[in-house]
Amino acid sequence: MLAAVITSKIAEQAIKDIKKAENADLIEVRLDYIKDLNDEKLKKIIKSCKKPVIATNRKKDEGGFFNDGKSRRLQILTNAVKNSADYIDVEYSVSKDIIKKLIKNKNKTKVIVSYHNFKETPNNIKNVYDNISKLNPDLVKIVTYANSVTDNFKIFELIKIANRKNRKIIAFCMGSYGQFSRILSIILGSQVIYSSIEEGKESASGQLTLNELINNYRIKKLNKNTKIAGLIGNPVEHSWSHIMHNAGFDKLDINAVYLKFRVDKLKEFIDYFKRQDNVLGFSV
Repeated sequence: MLAAVITSKIAEQAIKDIKKAENADLIEVRLDYIKDLNDEKLKKIIKSCKKPVIATNRKKDEGGFFNDGKSRRLQILTNAVKNSADYIDVEYSVSKDIIKKLIKNKNKTKVIVSYHNFKETPNNIKNVYDNISKLNPDLVKIVTYANSVTDNFKIFELIKIANRKNRKIIAFCMGSYGQFSRILSIILGSQVIYSSIEEGKESASGQLTLNELINNYRIKKLNKNTKIAGLIGNPVEHSWSHIMHNAGFDKLDINAVYLKFRVDKLKEFIDYFKRQDNVLGFSV
């Protein structure tokens, strides 16, 4: 599913920006961005969403902006449940008792328990996934920063593990080395890809816009059978090759996607993709 992230600082602007996301499948409202948020405005924001809504109130040490105290932050998520938000996102770093309480009292709202690491993709990331899974949320979310192209492979393995256990997962890497993982993870079975509604309104490093994902990468046409092709380079951000190749795939009705891979460890990159059965090839 394609989620548009709303990062407006004023409640009324958030409602206006939600209307710009009509082509998304989900709306994630970053409540921690909204400076004038109160209970009435929260209710109004949720009701303005014509698509399923994720209520997220991210704390500072996980890349958010909420600093009014833990109890108030969690109360806002509880109020989101009362106002029939489709999903709430709560960090794994809060106490297990709080998470269990939110899950117990979720009503029809689905609970995403998330882990974010803005510095690295740790080697023990499988342990993090296992610990979150034990809490039995509706979705496990693992988002890390890629300092090398090989960090993405750790995340891809988590998605494969979750698929084998029928566990719903959202997982990808941030940063320029991880940008391609946002798209490739969807093909592998990650549940949600996050986008900004326009340039300058990103909520994380490497986030693509709603327009880019729909028009340049044809994200809504990708599936588990989509073949992978792409450009290998360092840097690759300046290249327009993905626009040309993906337009060609679309015109010829080929179920494939052309990605841009920023690669630092070429041998490890090639060795990994040689073991995959859905690769067409790479440009260099």
